[in-house]
Amino acid sequence: MPKLQVKTFSGMTPKVDDHMLPENGAALAENCKLTNGTLRAYRQPALTHTLPTTADSIHLYRDADQEYWFSFAGEVDVVNSPIADDANNRVYMTGHPKGARFTDNILALTGGTDYPVNTQQLGMPEPDKAPVVTVEGLPEGIDAQGLEENLSDYDSSAEGFTYYATDTKLVYTRLADDEADPDAPKWDDGKDWENDFFAEYRFYVTTWVTEDGKEGPPSLPSGEAYWKKGQSIKLEVDDSPGSVDLNITHFRVYVTRGDGYWWLCEAVKYGEGEGAETVTDVPVGQTVLYDETPAEDRRSQLVTTNWLAPPTDLKGLTLLPYGTAAGFKGKELYFTEPYHLYAWPPQYRLTMEYDIVAIVAAGNSLIITTKGNPYICFGTEPAAMTLERIDASQVCTSKRSMVDMGYQAMYASPDGLCAIASGSPQLVTANVINPEDWRANYHPEQIHAYFHDGKYYGFHNAGGFIFDTQTGSLTNLSTTASSGFADLETDSLYIHTDDKISQWDAGTDKLRYRWKSRDYQGTPIKLNSARIQAASYDDLRFKLYRDGVEVMNIAVLNDKGFRLPMGIGSSWQYELSGTDTVYCVTLASSMSEL
Repeated sequence: MPKLQVKTFSGMTPKVDDHMLPENGAALAENCKLTNGTLRAYRQPALTHTLPTTADSIHLYRDADQEYWFSFAGEVDVVNSPIADDANNRVYMTGHPKGARFTDNILALTGGTDYPVNTQQLGMPEPDKAPVVTVEGLPEGIDAQGLEENLSDYDSSAEGFTYYATDTKLVYTRLADDEADPDAPKWDDGKDWENDFFAEYRFYVTTWVTEDGKEGPPSLPSGEAYWKKGQSIKLEVDDSPGSVDLNITHFRVYVTRGDGYWWLCEAVKYGEGEGAETVTDVPVGQTVLYDETPAEDRRSQLVTTNWLAPPTDLKGLTLLPYGTAAGFKGKELYFTEPYHLYAWPPQYRLTMEYDIVAIVAAGNSLIITTKGNPYICFGTEPAAMTLERIDASQVCTSKRSMVDMGYQAMYASPDGLCAIASGSPQLVTANVINPEDWRANYHPEQIHAYFHDGKYYGFHNAGGFIFDTQTGSLTNLSTTASSGFADLETDSLYIHTDDKISQWDAGTDKLRYRWKSRDYQGTPIKLNSARIQAASYDDLRFKLYRDGVEVMNIAVLNDKGFRLPMGIGSSWQYELSGTDTVYCVTLASSMSEL
């Protein structure tokens, strides 16, 4: 006699017709927790936090064992500082309404509760003005009196002085008297003013420096200054960095001889009289200063030459394993200087053929999806990244749908979910759902997704879904969300709508599930008995469909067998709904078979 039994429950495979599904396959699975073969209900999301205002994206920030929810208008990407034991606990962000930004445990948490309370622009400005330089004084050993007199008119008692002969452009040095030879020369033969004395052609630049030591790119270089030993260099510089929301407190001065190397001026004098100071970092506001750094004391080179600020409309901030961050704008991929996330040198940029949609760091590679071909970028330093174009046509339809799955990136394409590891993208839902059903029911252009419990959680305006990468099946969700956050530290998923943040599957009450079996088709048979074994019977309903028509809808109250409506059918299907955990469902032609 015929008997239908399901002891393990699986998710949906919408591409397969209901009558061709496996024995435990689902024609419909909504809010079904199918992690161990039984049919269970997810717990309702538990409200954990109410934001001061509505928001579009969220980020969980931890500082000193306390948790704070950051919230933003727009799609903001946030990464933590790559520096171990960062005392400031910085985080960096792109997509912020004010542009690329950063904040820390002082800026973010002081002065209010709408976190982050304050942020600052990411990237240092260049000084607006080039230094103006003037050579002052006379070269070492030259007496000013000698400039006005001919050599024959010097004061012979002025021993030890060097005089300049204006008519011959020679410098003569007074020799020591030779008592043994009264007729010995009193002066040397003279040295050529232009060639025989130490001199340099110098150029100067300045850089802004923040209170915490971040240094920006240099100004334009000064004009040429021809300096000789003994002379001083006067510099007139920019008085302030202008309108920036950075705590710029100092500036530095660098010099070059035109050989391509800029050296830090470590002895810069400013002020007059007793108030004069000689420093390396000059306070902002000083406009006149003197370089008194001996040439032999130039030891530190300028390293921030191309440390430009990122574009304000940079997107997709992503941290790579070796302390470098990446972002994109249009067709260009940007990289930071390692461990200096405010510095985005232009020589590190790479250009794609199409506009970039999303980037994700997966393993040691950066996966890039565009409005055309995807790319893989790999390397261990930003100056030597290799870009590889993938010949595939699966574009990414939604920036927020692209997720790091640990060893691969997964994203929504027009035809389904795609995964990229080290080669061509694989349409992982190719055997699960048809492209037309995917577009109609899952709205790939709206999807924002999160990696949690080894599964891909996606949400759109009408609901959500879970894709199990191990079994390749789908489970629909009735829950909607405008954004979310997957917390790796506690293995928790948080979803957010308006001003409410809730932890997934953490509430007291349960979400009601619906699970509809495959359609059992064949020779007409009579099924008149059923039994459902469950952990409890507080909330469990059973529907029966015969030849496509609902013939029964009852509450299941215990594990005893019950009678089905009389009738013969060539198509049988049933549906379970509720919150009780179900172990086994049996349909038979007699009670004795249950």
